[in-house]
Amino acid sequence: MHAMTERLTPEQQADYTDAQELAYRANNTFDERHAAAIVLATACRLKEYEALEFETLIYEARTDFDALDQEFNSYNSAVSTLMPPRSVFEATKPESKESFAAEHVWNAMSPEQKTKAAELSNAIYKQFEQYGVIKGDLRVVMTEVDGQPKFTLIHTGFGIDIGDPKKDNDPARSYESVMSKKNDALFQIEVNGVKYDTRSGMTNAVYVAKIEEARSRRMILPDSKKLSQETGDLPTLTMLTSEPLTMAGYVPLRHVVRGQLDRCLCSPDYDYRELRVCPAVEIV
Repeated sequence: MHAMTERLTPEQQADYTDAQELAYRANNTFDERHAAAIVLATACRLKEYEALEFETLIYEARTDFDALDQEFNSYNSAVSTLMPPRSVFEATKPESKESFAAEHVWNAMSPEQKTKAAELSNAIYKQFEQYGVIKGDLRVVMTEVDGQPKFTLIHTGFGIDIGDPKKDNDPARSYESVMSKKNDALFQIEVNGVKYDTRSGMTNAVYVAKIEEARSRRMILPDSKKLSQETGDLPTLTMLTSEPLTMAGYVPLRHVVRGQLDRCLCSPDYDYRELRVCPAVEIV
């Protein structure tokens, strides 16, 4: 290992290695993209002379170029996320790099999953920035399904209120509204041509993992009285948008009471200002 990398923590060294691998892929893809661009440019020039004959060639060349361009940008974004900044190497006593997850979670993820986490984080941030979401609050938590790890990118900050914050009651923030098709455009994001529903990852298990992650970082727990004292707002309730309604048709909610996880229910049309939504997407 290069002498400079000896200054990195084990987590940073793992990220550096992953970044190197992705950088090689990015370089190869860049070369392929360059070749595709030449083919596309040549086809476009020839089109001036043989319009009909080269229509198919141009379409195929443009499709190839667009796909390679998207792949290169994804690799490049992932390398930027994983590679420690130059200041990490130059500092006498380097600080730990802020990652998307706790160290044991980050190390359990594949390079592809880390790439997807970076892409989803950018997309969720852009989609919900107007609601106060910041990038530093988008983190990966790990749960288990049938003994296998499952990774979810989740918003760990203040829950999102999609209603009018000046109104105590607003039908826009109710479960009926949040889950309606009219809100698909708000809650769906698109990454590399694939759509993801940010309501689909908010399960009970993921909420528990979110709270435990906050405890491990010694953060103020979401949906707690202490957090409400910090924000000056009411204690909040998070809708489990990926869990089914109860048999009686009520919406499952989670929050924190006296430092402990608690459950409660509300009707689908309940719209008081304490209701919150938490964007979350499974990383597959």
